[in-house]
This record gives sequence, C-alpha cells and structure tokens, in this order.
Amino acid sequence: MHLKQGSRRQVLNRVFAVPVELAMFLQKHQQCHANCFKNSEFILILVHLTDIFAALNHLNHKMQGGGFNIIEAEENLKAFQKKLPLWKR
Repeated sequence: MHLKQGSRRQVLNRVFAVPVELAMFLQKHQQCHANCFKNSEFILILVHLTDIFAALNHLNHKMQGGGFNIIEAEENLKAFQKKLPLWKR
C-alpha cells in the first residue's frame, strides 16, 4: 500500500492519538500486533516516526511552494540534512 508522506503522518498522528482503542480493536480481531500498543518502547518509536514525517511534510511543502530560487531550495535541503543526525538513536 502506497501512501503519500502527508497521509503517513496523518495516519501516525491518528494511531498515536488513540493507542488504547486501537489495541482493543486489534485484540478483538486477534491481530498479533495488539500488544505493541502496551509497549512503551513501541509508543516512543511511534512518536519518533510522527515527528520525522511532520518534518518531511514541512520540507515537502516548502519545496513545492513557489517564489524561491534554487539557492534557497538548496539551503532548505542542507538545513534539513543537518537535522538528520538528531533523529538517530
């Protein structure tokens, strides 16, 4: 299944907003991932991914908007690349 970045972020935000309800739904349907939402490490990873997708979505919107030149686009990309090491575990 292919989702655009904005859609992925929205899905992650929704999942993060209702982890208890989602866990109950998955348990009801006997899904093997139901217990993930009881795991604090999994929740932290989920928050981490939500933040990353939010930053990617922001960069994407900046790059698609008009009114800037190639130098500004390169500066945006370089600034984003400098932030990448902050997301390493």
